[in-house]
Amino acid sequence: RGGGSAEDLKTQFRGKGLTHLLVREQLLRRFLADNLSPREKMIWDSFATRYLIRDFSERGYTLYQIHD
Repeated sequence: RGGGSAEDLKTQFRGKGLTHLLVREQLLRRFLADNLSPREKMIWDSFATRYLIRDFSERGYTLYQIHD
């Protein structure tokens, strides 16, 4: 929350020193559906499409690299 664009989200993650995200896909989908407004969901989707690369996925968990 708080990011106005996909670029802002990337900057916020990078500003916290994050280079990767490890997520449980089912929980992430539920969180996004239950907690984000349609606009925030659109921003997340844009961020995920533009800046996340799936490095590894197994047993419902996925490791994403945040790239430039």
